[in-house]
Amino acid sequence: MEPQEQADLPAMRVRRLVEEVCNGRNLAVLPELVGAATRDHLSRLLLDFWSVVPDAQWTIEHQLSQGDTVMTRLSISGTFSGSLLGLARPGRFATLSGVAIGRFDRGCLEELWVQADLLGLLQQLGVLPSLDLAQAVTMAQVLRAGNTCVGAVIGPGRAGNAQPQPSSSVQGPPGTSVPPVVRGEPPMN
Repeated sequence: MEPQEQADLPAMRVRRLVEEVCNGRNLAVLPELVGAATRDHLSRLLLDFWSVVPDAQWTIEHQLSQGDTVMTRLSISGTFSGSLLGLARPGRFATLSGVAIGRFDRGCLEELWVQADLLGLLQQLGVLPSLDLAQAVTMAQVLRAGNTCVGAVIGPGRAGNAQPQPSSSVQGPPGTSVPPVVRGEPPMN
């Protein structure tokens, strides 16, 4: 095997796992690709997922590989025909996107970490409402108003007449001068 082929082996194994196991529903291939400690758990997860999304189609969107680690951005589309934790009614088509990071040892997947966009999935399934632009703008304005005094301290003054004073703890990189600012006001020059 060429050195480049050897370096690409973990990524090739992930592609084979997606094509033959996830899309092809061939669990018999797992012993060739996945270590014993991970195999049973992965097999149970796939069987459970297929029971809820029997027509699931997995697509690798992007893949990066370095050494024994492979990062795969993927999407899974299908009709959710089973109940999702009792939250979503069956029969809705949705796409779940996420990132899977796998660590290989001696050519087998030994560890797998997955981060999925469950919020997006729940919105597609109608469990959570979508956040429209007007709601997002209002939320940003509320957050901005709440942050107006961040970085400020209340200076000396008579009770009820305290004035915000710029914080003196704002510092820049060594050798630079960064004027303190009260968020929401332009920097002092």
